Amino acid sequence: MSGEDQGIGTEPSLNLCRQPYNEVVLVTNPDLACSEVAIGKFLPDQPYDFSIYGGYRIELLAGGGVIAADSDTMEPDTGSFRDAFATVLSTEVLPALLGQPLAVRLTISATEEDRSTHFDFVRLMRRSLLWGDADHDSDVDLADFQLLLDCFAGPGNPPDPPSPTTAPQCLDAFDGEPDMDVDLVDVATFQTSFTGS
Repeated sequence: MSGEDQGIGTEPSLNLCRQPYNEVVLVTNPDLACSEVAIGKFLPDQPYDFSIYGGYRIELLAGGGVIAADSDTMEPDTGSFRDAFATVLSTEVLPALLGQPLAVRLTISATEEDRSTHFDFVRLMRRSLLWGDADHDSDVDLADFQLLLDCFAGPGNPPDPPSPTTAPQCLDAFDGEPDMDVDLVDVATFQTSFTGS
């Protein structure tokens, strides 16, 4: 992304507030939210403007307010991409921001003109730190067990739960190994995590 190409001057930014990002919220304690972005750097001496690396800033927002950020804590090798993260625990967020839509804002950190940074493969994830708490109500109970049954497909089989639950939600909640399925190993792990209501 470069300043003039985007028409946004020397502080170019990309605000990802549209679907599916506004479906992700921090709802319980303890929850973890993480934005992950692949940051890329041009090969040198390219025949176009903005071939000098401009750095990056990742901001994780809830309800429009910044709740986590990362700026230039790493630098990708020339001609490659490298992941950068901004992560926050729900216990570190103001209570008024819990339940607010999460968004990711990407900005080039350099203030000089003719700088650019590639942003790719933007991911926004929320995970309960209470393993097996699929309904995010701060316990692992029979309601979660019902969701586990809906997600169970056996070894090597992707989950195929009834709507509105999705396969990624199943894997997020119950794939403890992780090996991209929900099988008897995950059921055994669920049993050890069971707390009841």
